[in-house]
Amino acid sequence: MFKARVQFWRRIDRLIGFESDNEIAAKFSRERIKSVRNTIHIYYLTIIAPFIGIAWVTWDQTPTRIMAGILVLAVITRFRHWVLPLPEGASEDVNPVAARVTGFMVVLLSCSQTLFYLSLAFGSIAFNNENMAWLQILSLALLAGLTQGAALTGIVFASRVIFFCFVLPLVAAVLYIYAGNNLPASVAVIVLTVVSLYLAETSHKMQLSLLKAQFDADAALTVVMAAEGYPGTPQRGGTIQGIDAAERDGAIVFQAGTAMAGDTLVADGGRVLAVTATGPDIGAARTAAYAAVDRIDFPTGFFRRDIGAKASAEC
Repeated sequence: MFKARVQFWRRIDRLIGFESDNEIAAKFSRERIKSVRNTIHIYYLTIIAPFIGIAWVTWDQTPTRIMAGILVLAVITRFRHWVLPLPEGASEDVNPVAARVTGFMVVLLSCSQTLFYLSLAFGSIAFNNENMAWLQILSLALLAGLTQGAALTGIVFASRVIFFCFVLPLVAAVLYIYAGNNLPASVAVIVLTVVSLYLAETSHKMQLSLLKAQFDADAALTVVMAAEGYPGTPQRGGTIQGIDAAERDGAIVFQAGTAMAGDTLVADGGRVLAVTATGPDIGAARTAAYAAVDRIDFPTGFFRRDIGAKASAEC
């Protein structure tokens, strides 16, 4: 029983992006979940603002009052999250319970809004089939849904919940009511709906790819070339040549303690050059870095030959 419960919550955590077999995807999701703290008030604003606009003229209807109660509950539940610093270990990126609560709130609010707007829209049609109040209600609801998706962009779970539980049912309602009157416009609605989902998914994949590129970067190693006398009083004025040759195969020579004496590059500090190279592993990076160092002519400089030796041996 306990094992089944653990497996259940692990599946939930994977669904909301808190856990993943892919370390990079998991880190990306947690960073995005953590960043939501900075925009969560915008997400709630995109829920409350259109609701107030509709509730102003429909307060006497049951769906409006039910939705108001759900919003009050949501605001009370998340108020501390908005205005107070979270205790250590309580934020959604490190605490699975907090992440689950946030995921549950997105599902609850998306489904509640769907029922609220659809109830009012179809209720207006039943009351007076000639007016276009349903169009105003569903248009405002669709705009709210798309804005909420933008507020939580990058969190693929939230984006999918908002799309499938909120936006898609609204689009289906519009097509059900409107398709017979204007087929071209209905086709346009379908196209825009598909495009919005595609953009949300693509945005997530692009951001994940950018993060993955940081993890996939080659190993790097830097060898510092210092002036004679360092770390005491360094000898200044020593000539330096061969920078271009050192960078010929991709290494980068960062200049720290250098100066120009006429047309000649000279040492003007203790730690003069930082020669950096990359490779598929630390051993290759080390080989490339020392090959670049050997191309530099710096008679009054010196450097260590053991940088990265231990790590290279362990590769």
